[in-house]
Amino acid sequence: MTTEELKHATRLCIEHDDDINVEVFIVLKNHEIRKANFLHTLQPEIITIFKPIIATKILDADYSLLNVSSADERRNAIYYYDLDLTEQLLIFHQVLNGENNFPYFSFEHDEVNNIDAFLFVIGNAEHQIVLYKRLASVNIYQQRTGLFIRKEDNQFAKLESDVIKIVPQIDAFMVNGAIFFLNLTILENAFHIHDVVKTSARQQIALLEDYGLIENIDSLEMELENISFARKFSKLITNSPVLGKVDNHRIVDFTTTHPALHNKFKYNADRTKIKLTTKLSKKLFVKLLNDDYLTSNLTEQYYDSMAKDVVSIQVE
Repeated sequence: MTTEELKHATRLCIEHDDDINVEVFIVLKNHEIRKANFLHTLQPEIITIFKPIIATKILDADYSLLNVSSADERRNAIYYYDLDLTEQLLIFHQVLNGENNFPYFSFEHDEVNNIDAFLFVIGNAEHQIVLYKRLASVNIYQQRTGLFIRKEDNQFAKLESDVIKIVPQIDAFMVNGAIFFLNLTILENAFHIHDVVKTSARQQIALLEDYGLIENIDSLEMELENISFARKFSKLITNSPVLGKVDNHRIVDFTTTHPALHNKFKYNADRTKIKLTTKLSKKLFVKLLNDDYLTSNLTEQYYDSMAKDVVSIQVE
């Protein structure tokens, strides 16, 4: 999906004001789902507060659309989830696929401080977008934590119930069956993807071993407890523009001559394989396989570039 396709699919969900509805679901900390029984008069207000954030973050924004498996530290990015679904991520599909037999959230039996997130299903009969917003503890106000007051006839009166503040922000969303994240920290902390990522990364390490480029291949396994490293490695070999396209001896030579890589790696005795002995060398190796090290033909300057849009050449 391109950015324009994403924007088009999202626009279809919210473009006709008189045809938009919203359903709200609550995700508990044990991952169970509850329906949120909002007053009918509140539903248009929910739509009203989320339409501008959808426009700001998705429709009108200038961003890169990246796969989660190849995500980097780039600003202004939306990340498409391209790994295996965890059980926790199934909630996006469950609230859409006719599995709406969830019980209603009960203020008597379900504690407010057990709420983990909200899911807002906004759209019409044909097109829906599912918005995910994790509920921060600072947006939960419980009576036992203090005295909450409201205005009543120009006086202050006690607020008799707990209060939840719905903040018009988005951490993730699903449209056309594809799940996207605006916040990778939320993905890594809330959806338990570490095991999925490590399994995929181990498969990539096995593929890398077949290329015979790394002397101490087992050293990469040690880094998989780092979720960020494991995620970047989870499809690295399959998608690398370097491996299989460039001979190993050229890759090794490149590491000895490029200013950013010189003296950062060690090698075997005949200098035909790279030895990864430090965390830095492993991080740089990932960037090497992503072909992040570029040279300007015009200025002959060296660059470390995360964004590499291929330029098509038209012959007239």
